[in-house]
Amino acid sequence: MWRKTIKKKEMIKSWSDTLSSFLKSSNEDEAIHRTFTTNVLPTLLNVNDLKSLKWLEIGIGDGNKTRLFSKSIDEACFFDKVNLTICEPSIDWLVYLQSNNFTKSIPNNFDANFINFSIEEYVDCRIVNDYDFISIVQVMYSDSIKNAVLKLIDDTPKGNSCVYWIDVEDKSGDFYKMRAELAKFKKSEVNSMTDKFLEDLSERNIQYKTFYTVNKTCSINKSEILSNDNHWIFPFIIGSSYNEFDGLKVLEKSLIRNTVRNYISTLQTELLNIPDISILFTINKK
Repeated sequence: MWRKTIKKKEMIKSWSDTLSSFLKSSNEDEAIHRTFTTNVLPTLLNVNDLKSLKWLEIGIGDGNKTRLFSKSIDEACFFDKVNLTICEPSIDWLVYLQSNNFTKSIPNNFDANFINFSIEEYVDCRIVNDYDFISIVQVMYSDSIKNAVLKLIDDTPKGNSCVYWIDVEDKSGDFYKMRAELAKFKKSEVNSMTDKFLEDLSERNIQYKTFYTVNKTCSINKSEILSNDNHWIFPFIIGSSYNEFDGLKVLEKSLIRNTVRNYISTLQTELLNIPDISILFTINKK
């Protein structure tokens, strides 16, 4: 079911075109899926004696990772029914998923419901948080999103147990290091929500586990990046679409291109290392 229960003041700009180019060059889906099956699924299956599962997925993109997660859950033969709610701010992705029959590509015992919200909008609407599993994969990249996640945690109803899985880019990765180099010119710092978020969890006395993706990489063609001003990596670094990047001032575009090119020219390989760090914890409200 596709629905939208509030009128947005303005459309959230999509960068689906840039993300699609990145996904074609990386093994992100497979690497994160391995993390899910190895570290997340065992916890999910053991947290409660459930015959059905209420799952909230924050952000879905092209839907491929969610398909993989769904297949692994189904193969575990643990839940008779899975109610999957996907909270996705990009109408472009929702139209894409609808046109590609996403709901028919997941197991038959999955009931998928899509809502066109950002996580901040979702929390502001105070929709009841009675989920058994909340996955936030490659989404938490701003203070407003982090604070919305914390509000989700704080609003967990009494008597409910919920597994949270949050996956973000690790600071040891090449993309993060390029953004850090770019930030030096702007006399700012790269946003990394991990440290702040773990501090917030500790303040709430929430015990958590962290673990890393294994062998998550992105293939690049160095000569193409050095010669093609329209390469996907330039808008991707700042989280924008091609059109948004093209609309930047000339000096800002040059700064981004030069920073990226200087970084990749020093590499001895055409394979970027882009590890993630995952945070896994269970909320038990008594």
